[in-house]
Amino acid sequence: MKTATVRLLRNEFARISQWIEQGESVRITKAGRAFAVLHPYRRGRKGELQWPDFADRLKRMASPAGLEAEAAEAGSS
Repeated sequence: MKTATVRLLRNEFARISQWIEQGESVRITKAGRAFAVLHPYRRGRKGELQWPDFADRLKRMASPAGLEAEAAEAGSS
């Protein structure tokens, strides 16, 4: 994993974005301490964004049991 400072990220973003496009993760440091990691975006198997099933989620939320399950999912993340 490569490392870059906030200053380097700001001043040489094109170079750092090339690292990321080549599959490299980059640790971002600020005042000598790591505070973020940038990594390449991974797409679904087909190379397309996979959207959530909003209709199914709405059906689950509409039922009382669905609301409890939705709250449990939100609390666990």
